[in-house]
Amino acid sequence: MKMKFLIPNISARPHIKIKDFFIKQNKDKHNNDLFFQNGSNALIYGLKKLELKEGSKILIPAYICKSIKNAIIHNGYDVIFQDVGEDLNLNLDELKSNISKHNVKAVLVINYFGFISNIREINRICHELSVITIEDNCHSYLSNNVYTSSVYSDLSIFSLRKSLSINDGGVLRFNSRHTNKFLTDSNDFQKTKFSYFFKNNIAFIFLKFLEYTLSKIGLFNLYSSQITRIKNKPNHPKISSSIEHPKLIEPSFLLKKYIKNYSYEKKIKEKIIANFNYLNSKISSSLKPFSRKIPQGTIPQYGIYYDKKDTLCNFLRKNRVGASKWPDKEIPSFVKDNINKFPISNRLNNCLLMIPIHKDINTKQIKRILDIIEIWESQNNENHI
Repeated sequence: MKMKFLIPNISARPHIKIKDFFIKQNKDKHNNDLFFQNGSNALIYGLKKLELKEGSKILIPAYICKSIKNAIIHNGYDVIFQDVGEDLNLNLDELKSNISKHNVKAVLVINYFGFISNIREINRICHELSVITIEDNCHSYLSNNVYTSSVYSDLSIFSLRKSLSINDGGVLRFNSRHTNKFLTDSNDFQKTKFSYFFKNNIAFIFLKFLEYTLSKIGLFNLYSSQITRIKNKPNHPKISSSIEHPKLIEPSFLLKKYIKNYSYEKKIKEKIIANFNYLNSKISSSLKPFSRKIPQGTIPQYGIYYDKKDTLCNFLRKNRVGASKWPDKEIPSFVKDNINKFPISNRLNNCLLMIPIHKDINTKQIKRILDIIEIWESQNNENHI
């Protein structure tokens, strides 16, 4: 019988494998792909290249993390929030009304958790009104690949580190009609310093291997409230100049290995789909899934369920499962403080539960997750007797 402190963690995100270092790098050129440290830098760089004037209003979904909102405001733009629908889409009539009412100059649309939004309809409306459209694929790299042939929005941004074991991965793609505005010169590139190379490659790889070792040995619960507080310890440094003057970067060693590796991606996609379907088929009927089936072309980021009691996420984390909520405490304070105005975004923030189904999750781990959920249910039932 395993001791309580020797139970392996079920990781929230995939690990680096030794064999990843031997992946053959694809030499194909990334025609319209511009690489940044993160998705926020990609967004701001794109807006500035399109010469969006300071003071312009950008409409964003209320169901969003505050890092994007902060980056937009810090660069002199104003934010207009719109509540999402139950399907995580923006209502088109309300969108048209907000564009007219607030003189909106750009609209950001999020493809949440790998599920594709009503971005095509929004593009059509915005192009008719001469409004810039930004497609946020930070959750959806495997659904909307960086190197798809066409970009229908004006800008498309990615954050590949949400799907891959890397420390960088901000990517910007732009619509071909803007090609002349995205011509780059040496001033657009960050000078490669050893400190940058060390952080994104050597230090990151070392820390990921350390995390993997600790996770497997099970000496600590990496998802305990104490360790979570340490990881999320608030600090208040001055906002980095990189968000005001974002620079193009050289992709990290591992990102060069992963990007455009079609056989590697195919295996990841197949594993995620298999995990999603298995979890959905076995999970308790009391937990309603956000989606019972995977829409064509979608690679879900998580198994997503409605936890109306808002207690299962903490219970899973106490039992060493990297479950999560999004954006959780990172939801903008204006949205959180105006529940009547943004009821759906607040409700989804409280009740949507994300269970890991990434490429490193196996059937044995899913069965363990299901056993933990069964214990949680039995405890809840006892409390109601």
